[in-house]
Amino acid sequence: MQLNCASVLAALAALSGVADAAKSMFGHGRGTLGLEQVLISHPQQALMSLLRSSADASAPDPSISSLAAIAASLSQDPGTSSSSVQQIRSLVEGLEDGLIAEFNTTQSGISNVSGFDNCVSDMNSRLTACNSTAATNNSAYEECIAEWRQLNDYYTTCRERELYINGTKLLVCEEYDNSSFQLPFNYRFCPANDAFSGTYEQYLQRSVDRLYILRSLKANCSYWANQWTNITDMCDATEIVLTEKWENCSGMLNTSNCTDYNCRKTECSTYDTCWSAQEGAFNATVTMAYALETSLHAQWRALQRIECLLEVIDATTNQTALLEECIARTHLVPGYLNFTSTTAPAKPACSSDPRPDECPA
Repeated sequence: MQLNCASVLAALAALSGVADAAKSMFGHGRGTLGLEQVLISHPQQALMSLLRSSADASAPDPSISSLAAIAASLSQDPGTSSSSVQQIRSLVEGLEDGLIAEFNTTQSGISNVSGFDNCVSDMNSRLTACNSTAATNNSAYEECIAEWRQLNDYYTTCRERELYINGTKLLVCEEYDNSSFQLPFNYRFCPANDAFSGTYEQYLQRSVDRLYILRSLKANCSYWANQWTNITDMCDATEIVLTEKWENCSGMLNTSNCTDYNCRKTECSTYDTCWSAQEGAFNATVTMAYALETSLHAQWRALQRIECLLEVIDATTNQTALLEECIARTHLVPGYLNFTSTTAPAKPACSSDPRPDECPA
């Protein structure tokens, strides 16, 4: 096998330096064997060492430059067998599989939105707790309002009773006030125009009867006046209690509304902080992934070029033309090595609105 070794070495050196620099930048893989010092002088020995190490999971991966250097050394050996080339090709394929696995792991990390889902789940749990607290407060408010309604019914009945008693008092006292007996004593019992005819005893009895009636009317008026005063005092006192009860219930409602609003406001703020932290971590991961993508692409193209050069080494004719074609060839990176889902998920809303007027912003 006779090749232009200077061309091969130049091509391999160019591709291995870029790829290994990209690989070392991110520190992926298990390391390198550091065999470059013996590659040129003992390529077969170096290849065997790499093959033995590839069977050991704890051994470091071969570097791209190691494979490139071995391939270059073997190209100068007319006795290089196809099996040696195939062995190097197998190592290259192993590195390609490693790149794909590393890409898939990183892609899985980008696609993992469990952190965002946890933010939403925690938010919903916390808002449920807020609703539970609000329900408890509303229950106390409804109990207060039920007591107020009962008291208000009593108050309404009281005022209706007061109105009735006042009407009765007015009628009774008006009858007393309008009684013809409510005259000066002398006129009442000795009126000048009194056309009474009868004995003196009868006259006195009439006066006694009139006095009895007058006293009865007065007593009746006083009774209903006292009844009206008592019921008015009772209704007024009930009104005071009713007003205080209403203020108490209103205060409970305001407290309930503000407690619920402040709870939702706090939990939404906690949710915003959680989501922002996840977005920051996600964006940092995506930035790292894009940089890693550039590195993986460089390594992939380097491995493809090594495979191409191995085909040149393994060829039996037109090696010079094949080498020139290999060096000039542009190796495309497959689509499955391009990251997707690099946008954070849409953020579900969490709102504490509407804010009750009685609650501070």
